[in-house]
Amino acid sequence: MTALHFVNVALLTFAPHWLVSKTLLAGFEDSLAWVFTLSFLAYLGANFVKLLLSDALLPSTAEFGIYDTISSLAVGLLLRGLDVFALRQLVSRRASYFGMVAVGLCWSLVDSLTRRLVFFWMHATALEYSSDYLSMALEGNITLVLSISAAVFLGLSARKSVDLNAKPVLLGHAAAALAVEPVFTFIRGYNVFTPVFGIPYVALALQIGAAAYLGLSAKKMFGDYYLKAKKN
Repeated sequence: MTALHFVNVALLTFAPHWLVSKTLLAGFEDSLAWVFTLSFLAYLGANFVKLLLSDALLPSTAEFGIYDTISSLAVGLLLRGLDVFALRQLVSRRASYFGMVAVGLCWSLVDSLTRRLVFFWMHATALEYSSDYLSMALEGNITLVLSISAAVFLGLSARKSVDLNAKPVLLGHAAAALAVEPVFTFIRGYNVFTPVFGIPYVALALQIGAAAYLGLSAKKMFGDYYLKAKKN
């Protein structure tokens, strides 16, 4: 992967974050740098605890069977509850509806900085280019949509003005948004059927579809409650 390829995938990964900050957050009055700092600390804290718990809960065998693989997925989904908790704490402290979008944006930005940028940089001087880097950049965009969606769902569920019957639906959508990545990572990592059905590419297409559905749902709910709050 040459330096030019590094620039290409870095732009593909982080340009959407910049576009969101200049469009969706045009009316955001708080300090985006402060939200990023809080999101960075919350993200690192949640992932540090997840690392400790995963070491304690997952088997340490050298070879994973199907049972161990499914157990790993189950533990990963369970530990996603820490992300739900961290995001809920962040959005509950953002007074404006734009603050929820800011939290989701910063959470996704921290995720891409820690998990993708360093990896891209380490492979920037490789001689052979792989399409896997483009897939990783695309996954960064998917994570952006899912993070903002989860933050919006969690932020709305924390508001007293929201109907109690709607809160379980909002929490369910937030959990689904945060569960998309580990589920499809599991599907792509299970390579038995890949040569026949091209599972990684099918999984990526389904992941995009899931992110699109959750993103549109978050946009609709965000718009409905924002307009209602503006009238009041």
